Amino acid sequence: DSETKGTPRKTQNWYIEFVPGNRTIREATDYTKRADAAEFLKKRVSDALDGKVVLAKNVTYDDLRALIITDYTNNGQKSLGDLKSTRLPRLDAVFSGSKAIDITTASVERYKTLRLKDGSAPATVNRELAAFKRMFRLGLRQGMVSTMPYISMLAEHNVRKGFFELDQFQAILKHL
Repeated sequence: DSETKGTPRKTQNWYIEFVPGNRTIREATDYTKRADAAEFLKKRVSDALDGKVVLAKNVTYDDLRALIITDYTNNGQKSLGDLKSTRLPRLDAVFSGSKAIDITTASVERYKTLRLKDGSAPATVNRELAAFKRMFRLGLRQGMVSTMPYISMLAEHNVRKGFFELDQFQAILKHL
């Protein structure tokens, strides 16, 4: 059949298929017994009826990455260039190609550790994590993912120092 998307293959695992709203979701399960797959299907349908978004297992980091670029572009964010040139390449190096469902709080913590060992400032890592959070929030909003990892920020110690006293300011002002 010319409509198929690949070669059929034999598998012991059951597939489920259901229609929440107006789109059909066909999903492989980890179950080899029909009864277990039927229970899993009931849970998926129940989640869909309760308004919970059904997680698509094939959503990747790259899909979420595309969402934030579109969001920044549509909203005219001035930092789009910085996002593309600085923040995303750092995240890409670690998460590109990963399935969204496989990105956990532990993997985010490993990312933070890796970036700090590279000598990056906590504030820099926080800007990257903020973009990462935004990606997942956009994915949640669009129904691409149903959960997101907990992404905590690092403490920043970049307090400005060296303020002028009034007499120092007036002395400098005379020379301007």
